[in-house]
Amino acid sequence: MLPTLVRQVLARGIELGDVRSDLNLDDMAHVVSEVFVSDTLLELAVVSTRVGRRRAEPVVETLLHGVIA
Repeated sequence: MLPTLVRQVLARGIELGDVRSDLNLDDMAHVVSEVFVSDTLLELAVVSTRVGRRRAEPVVETLLHGVIA
């Protein structure tokens, strides 16, 4: 379910010119979903400590730079 929603969001981003058009949407939807799930688990594990945020933020930033047009 989450990958389907993410794929729709990415497709809309491509239409608007905000997301790179050379991406495989199915693959990226799974990557984004996995990062979301990993981030959620990390939050549960470290309860938003500074160390947890320090580790999670670069992952999210790297992901965004991979898809932003």
